[in-house]
Amino acid sequence: DGGLVVAVGGSADALCDPMIDPRGGAFTLGLGLVADLAVVTEAETWSQERLHRTRKLANTAFAVLRTGDALVRTTAGWEHVGKPEVTGNLP
Repeated sequence: DGGLVVAVGGSADALCDPMIDPRGGAFTLGLGLVADLAVVTEAETWSQERLHRTRKLANTAFAVLRTGDALVRTTAGWEHVGKPEVTGNLP
């Protein structure tokens, strides 16, 4: 309704439900501003094994964002900035 919310890094992950626990990659309860989406931020700092394991556990839309990537939600839908990897349908 005309509002704007911007989140970067771990705070972007925390806005989602589920969110990803940065300590190990498991899913946990997020704030739920964006439901049915899990986001890995700063994915270039994750090992391939950890990223693969977390992706396999996902039962919702899943986005992998490297530094410089973004997902922007507008009234028209989702805009991809950079090259985010998205699995599943964005809510």
